[in-house]
Amino acid sequence: VSVGNVLEQQAKLAKLQQQLSSGRRILTPADDPAGAAQALQFADKISSLERLQQNANIAANRLAQEDASLEQTSNLIRRVRELSLDANNGSKTAADRRLIAAELRERFNELVQIGNGEDGNGEYLCAGTARREPPFGAVSGREIEYRGDQAERFGQVGPTRQLSVNHSGYDLFMRIPQGNGVFVTAANPGNTGSGVIDNGLVTDPSALTGHDYQVRFTTNAAGELAYLVEDVTDGAIVLPAPPAVVPDDAPAYSSGEPINVDGMSITISGTPEPGDEFSVLPATPQSLFATLDQLISVLEDAEDTPANRAQIHSTIGGVLANLDNASENILRIRAEVGSRLHAIDAEVAGNEDSTLAFKTAMSQIADLDYASAISEFQLQLVGLQAAQQ
Repeated sequence: VSVGNVLEQQAKLAKLQQQLSSGRRILTPADDPAGAAQALQFADKISSLERLQQNANIAANRLAQEDASLEQTSNLIRRVRELSLDANNGSKTAADRRLIAAELRERFNELVQIGNGEDGNGEYLCAGTARREPPFGAVSGREIEYRGDQAERFGQVGPTRQLSVNHSGYDLFMRIPQGNGVFVTAANPGNTGSGVIDNGLVTDPSALTGHDYQVRFTTNAAGELAYLVEDVTDGAIVLPAPPAVVPDDAPAYSSGEPINVDGMSITISGTPEPGDEFSVLPATPQSLFATLDQLISVLEDAEDTPANRAQIHSTIGGVLANLDNASENILRIRAEVGSRLHAIDAEVAGNEDSTLAFKTAMSQIADLDYASAISEFQLQLVGLQAAQQ
């Protein structure tokens, strides 16, 4: 009996020593089955939250890298706009404009590099879910195509919260509205006069037809420089209004006077020549790459003639509108990125609070009360010594 008592005291003392060295009250489920089950549940929840925190960090890093790329793009657009305004200066010579085009070629290549930027894991930021292949590639010359997809990638950053962690390159660079977003104007490259067309305004949305129009210059019966507006889609002259005799009744041209047709208002300034033409077409999305290519091409082909300068002014007017649209698109996407980063911060803070609460609850169940354990250890030690004696 005395030997058994000694062994029992030694076992209790050994267990207390294990508890004191580990800081844990529950060493095996047998110590407290209910408490052990609860502690396991809390441990699972803590582990899950830690994985969510890792996901949130990855998502935040990716979005931060995307925002950095967007800032680069904004700076690039700003520089291209400055160069466009410089090239639009009437005092610039053809040689000056070719020098500007040379820098624009470098900005074009830089834009391709931004579009093909990678994250820290070697995945392309703008490729959608096809993240292992460069999303942008040349078809021929400066014609760039998007080779990724438009799918969104989502990250689980909270117990009930998923967030998109990307924008596709198509959304960023390819789907940019042209002109005023409704219609786009252009001068015929074969024009011989000095007429320049503006981007136009929508005056009556209800009257818009979405048709293709052409403004053609001629001479009317009075011998005046005049213009005709043709609805190319319907094949009908809309100015002058039927049943006027065309071109005898064509309205006389006055530089800078608005031309209003079917809910649109456009202005042509300068001195066109009979036979010159200007198009008014429904606006469709155009890539930022195509806008830069359009600008580079018109500057590289520039000659010091009134007709070429007019072509440059008309083209740059449209380019500036497209650049402003691209800048607005980048600002929109940066706002989305910022809101997602803010949401991640909120989820991270919530996850940290939950983790602390679970750890506190688990500690109350499974951790050792050192004061009580030391007191019991001393009692057991006295009991062991008494049993040994």
